[in-house]
Amino acid sequence: MIAERLRGARLIAGLSQEELAFQLSAAGQPITKAAISKYETGKSVPTAPFIFKLAQILKVKPTYFLTEPMV
Repeated sequence: MIAERLRGARLIAGLSQEELAFQLSAAGQPITKAAISKYETGKSVPTAPFIFKLAQILKVKPTYFLTEPMV
């Protein structure tokens, strides 16, 4: 679930994986494009502190990544 929500939020924000990695690194959360790709494919799971920083950058609530979208 986190993988799909992360990819969706990134695309809505209009950011590439590389741009997101740059913004996170600039905000004190160093990460590579490859690591973001692993999160988006579900090969790895981000930590809670990372999710909080990600939410700030993508302008969503942290719970966005942990809940199913409403239909």
